[in-house]
Amino acid sequence: MSRNSLLAVISKGGREIISTAFNTLDPEKIDVLLARFRTKYRAKQSDEDCLYPGVVNVLEALRASRKKLYLCTNKPGSILSIYLDKFKLNQYFEVVISGDDFAFKKPDPIILRDIFLDQKCAKKDLLMIGDSSVDYDLARNAGIAFILHLGGYNDINFSLDKIPKFSNYRDFKLALYKGTL
Repeated sequence: MSRNSLLAVISKGGREIISTAFNTLDPEKIDVLLARFRTKYRAKQSDEDCLYPGVVNVLEALRASRKKLYLCTNKPGSILSIYLDKFKLNQYFEVVISGDDFAFKKPDPIILRDIFLDQKCAKKDLLMIGDSSVDYDLARNAGIAFILHLGGYNDINFSLDKIPKFSNYRDFKLALYKGTL
């Protein structure tokens, strides 16, 4: 599978990666290959895994400003929990939504229902930070503001001219303090 082919589907989750890589729509074959993929993915953890520079500082700044943070990913909970534990990130999030919490996934806006209802958040008060077209589509479908992190998957194949964006989290933190976000 080429890098460009992978980038086109990576933010859609393991099932889409497997389907594309093995050129199959057979659900049984995908299930078998996906189970193998996830087993290897979980075992792959290494010291090379890291957060983007400045992420923890931004999370700290947002918490200090009393912002409520929510995490929504298509990554399965069993894999997500490895990273949240490894980097001690659970403490920052009010709600964590993983890819196996619901039958639907990003960019379906129903995935944010708990945040809108249980957390009593108005759409106008939410800002979604994402790094892929799936994140952008979720924000657009849900009617919430979006800002793109350019260091992520960057599978967006349309003009970025009108999308707020940032390249590193140090710039993002600076924008928070200047009030431009």
